Amino acid sequence: WLSSEYLAGQERAIRARAEELHQRLEAGALETSDPAPSGGAPPDQAAHKVAASIRLALPYLDAARASMDGAARSLDANKLAVATANQETVIDQLTLAIEQFGDVRALIELAYGDQTQAVAALSQTPPLPARDLATLAANVVARNENRLTRLEGLFHEELAGLDASEQNEQKKQLFEQALIARQAAADALSRMKASLPTLARGDSASVLAAANETQTKIEDLRRLFFSVVEHLLDLARQQADTLDQTASSQTQSDIAAMQQALAPLGTKQQEHTTMAEAIAQALKGQADQAGQAPAADPAQQAQTLAEAATEVTSATNFMRDATQGLVEADKAAATLSPDLEPTLKSQAQALQHIQNAIALLQPPEAQKQDQKDQQKEQQQQQSQQQAQKRLQEIRDREAE
Repeated sequence: WLSSEYLAGQERAIRARAEELHQRLEAGALETSDPAPSGGAPPDQAAHKVAASIRLALPYLDAARASMDGAARSLDANKLAVATANQETVIDQLTLAIEQFGDVRALIELAYGDQTQAVAALSQTPPLPARDLATLAANVVARNENRLTRLEGLFHEELAGLDASEQNEQKKQLFEQALIARQAAADALSRMKASLPTLARGDSASVLAAANETQTKIEDLRRLFFSVVEHLLDLARQQADTLDQTASSQTQSDIAAMQQALAPLGTKQQEHTTMAEAIAQALKGQADQAGQAPAADPAQQAQTLAEAATEVTSATNFMRDATQGLVEADKAAATLSPDLEPTLKSQAQALQHIQNAIALLQPPEAQKQDQKDQQKEQQQQQSQQQAQKRLQEIRDREAE
């Protein structure tokens, strides 16, 4: 039943929904663009922002509709590879359309996610084919150029909307710092863009250096808009990932494969250490300020922050031990199989202390919500896996 004809029908049904969405968005943009009647209420700034986002999103939706048409025609002709390429383009264009409605935090996260993907691809061994790597890096540069440009406009809008009152002084400083950090990220991204031609010659070193610098600058921007708890949650995720990779490297029977697996882990672990140190310092500073701030119970708040800082400091110490262990293991792997058990224990201890700090800082209600979100994500993944399994069973039966 899963034939090209059936899939073409599904594609055209989605295309019809996209057409309806396009018409509704276009009408909304036109409606909010109409000038206010004479003597009427002042224009709704929020509505005009939405209209501006719609106008930015429509070209991507147009491109997605065109690719849907191409996918349907390819399915009619039973050209599955061409249809798949068109459908991938649809997903990319719809993702970019959705992105146009993102706020400051969403744009920063998207830029950070894409930049991280680029760094990972450029660091991959064995390397990706030069053409694929060049395409990926160029796409990331183009998308992040657009995001950083939009962020500049959003920061200026926020500053323009602030009056000179004392209560807005902190917000003003935040967005002024954000403009400086954004410019630093844009400059680094420009250097990455300038180095892209070297990929065609099979040389990725200069692009990787610029990509790493850009990632660091975007991280600086990211720190301005995310809370300490959010940074701790991200650090816990990264530390858990490095712990898993370290454990996986231990299972490698081939020396060369073990060396390849171990090579990037020392650097990653050091990055976690640096982040943990910065978070610990921030928590200590907040603890000092909390004791003097007007609050329901400033002493209790200061104590909680100080305890969290102690937990993160303990995590930092274990991270340092893990970093040293990974560096030594990488050197030893050239001649013998290193013992990674002490390193794994240090990583596990570091992760536990980070989780302790999160538990101290995060309200129980937020923890329950995080658990619900994680459970929902796991259920969605299980549903997708079950669907893929059923689809494979159908294919297997058809092949028989």
